[in-house]
Amino acid sequence: MDFWCWMFVAYGLCFGIQNKLPDKVYQVGGRVQKFLRCAYCVGTHCGWMAWLISWAAQGKPLLGDWAATRLLEAGVSESGPWIWLALFASVGAISLASAAFCYGFDALTVWLETHSVTEE
Repeated sequence: MDFWCWMFVAYGLCFGIQNKLPDKVYQVGGRVQKFLRCAYCVGTHCGWMAWLISWAAQGKPLLGDWAATRLLEAGVSESGPWIWLALFASVGAISLASAAFCYGFDALTVWLETHSVTEE
C-alpha cells in the first residue's frame, strides 16, 4: 500500500513540475524544455525525490528496509558496504518505477482528456 501512495506522490511532483512552475522556467529553450515535456524523464527525478520524502516522513527509506533485511538474512554484516548498496538499489528501483508510473498515468490522463465528452 505504501508503495502505491508514494507513486502518487511522485506523480503529483511530476505534474507540478511539468505544469505549475513559473512561466519563465518553461520559456527556457533547449534541453530544459525537452526535459519538462517528458513525463518519463521528470518522473525519474520525482521518484528519488519521493524516496527522500518517504525517508523523512517515515524514518526509513522506501524499499530500503526490505533490501537491507534480505541482505541481513543472507548473513551480510550490518556495517558493511552492502547496506549502502541496498539503499542505492532501492532509490534506483523507486526512481525507475516512478518513471514508468508517471509516464503511464500521464498517458492515461492525456487519453482521457482527448476522448472526454465536451459541450459545444
